[in-house]
Amino acid sequence: MNGQEKLEESIWKTIYKYRFLRIPFMVLAFIAILNATLDTTAQAYRYVKPHFMYAFDIKPEKDVWLNDKYAFWAGFVIYDSFNPLSNTDSSVKTYFHSRRKLLKTFKGLNFSHGEIPSLLEPPTDFSLRMSQNAEIRESFEGHLESRSESQLLLYKAGFHLHKLIDETRVGSLNGSRVQDQIMAFTENWLQAQEHLTYRLPKAEVLYNEDEYFIYSQPAIMEDSINTLNAIKDFYGSI
Repeated sequence: MNGQEKLEESIWKTIYKYRFLRIPFMVLAFIAILNATLDTTAQAYRYVKPHFMYAFDIKPEKDVWLNDKYAFWAGFVIYDSFNPLSNTDSSVKTYFHSRRKLLKTFKGLNFSHGEIPSLLEPPTDFSLRMSQNAEIRESFEGHLESRSESQLLLYKAGFHLHKLIDETRVGSLNGSRVQDQIMAFTENWLQAQEHLTYRLPKAEVLYNEDEYFIYSQPAIMEDSINTLNAIKDFYGSI
């Protein structure tokens, strides 16, 4: 991000934070939209339009919102669906519920794969099932990449947030693994925001490279759950 982009980002964040600044911004937007065909305001209109939804926390059109919702939840539920702990009956049963949710996201994102029906009836052989999972996941990620960069980033953010929550639930917290997941979630979440015209919900579990990373299991777990709940409130569940 260059100096000009950083300045613009700072301006829009300031407008979003201080509500009294929204009034002159709205006046500018209204005038610019009404007179977009005039040379004197066309440039202002082009500048205001992509930031309007972001500054005023306006949700996008339903189709866009649904696609982004499915992309995030696909990443979140694919973690359980494709990462069974063992081949035991109890382990297989625990991720069937997630696989039904995953199929719903696949359908919502118009993804079809020859072996999708077997998600609910996977091969009994553990290694074969894991190989099949890897193939479907790779195909699905390619599908998202061809559709939208932001959807792929939201998908990855969902995956790493779920993995982070899992890491914080273990008895002995592994600091390096936790940090890796926080950094991965942060990177994908912030990059997704750069591609979207609307404002994503606030994430409490963002990594700051300017601060020394000190982890506290209760604090990270709370921030992770709060982040998930904020996203759930915004996008809704599946």
